[in-house]
Amino acid sequence: MFRSDLNRYNIDLRVIAGSVGGIRLSTLPGRATRPMLDKTKEAVFSALGDRHIRNVNVWDMYGGSGALGIESLSRGATYGLFTEMSPKAIAIIKENLAKTKLVDRSKVIRTDVNKFLKNKYTDDKKFSLVFCDPPFVITSPNIEEIFESDLVNDDCVVVYQREDNSKTREFEFESDVFECFWERKYASSIIYFLTKK
Repeated sequence: MFRSDLNRYNIDLRVIAGSVGGIRLSTLPGRATRPMLDKTKEAVFSALGDRHIRNVNVWDMYGGSGALGIESLSRGATYGLFTEMSPKAIAIIKENLAKTKLVDRSKVIRTDVNKFLKNKYTDDKKFSLVFCDPPFVITSPNIEEIFESDLVNDDCVVVYQREDNSKTREFEFESDVFECFWERKYASSIIYFLTKK
């Protein structure tokens, strides 16, 4: 099942494009966050295009620094939800939202993702773009939980990132619920775009 973990890497981070493009974002020191590299992020958002970003609600499931949700808001997403377990990471996300002046279009919640999926979300918002970048291996049933929850629209795209190493080399897409329509490898990561069947 899903859980929050902060075994991530520290890198220089910025918003690449959009209304707040160029602003540098804060990250936790050491191995506290594992943000997507700028080159990878630029390729992912280019592949998503305006159709999957502009005027949609976006959920950054494992917030970390909040970089993916903030990039989406900068590029025209309507609203961003950031979920994270670590109090220190929550503080960083809030700092970055304040720095980019995107507080009014976002909400930050300290929660366990697995529990959050099972509980009814009270803001009456559904999401069409979800970033799922857990620092651990997940399986098809975990992804199915996202698509089967009341939190996402039928046309939702889940962007799933995992590390490409011997322990996580195989990811099974045998599911009656979702399918993969885009897959790329960047450096040590593999990115999948998943959608409901």
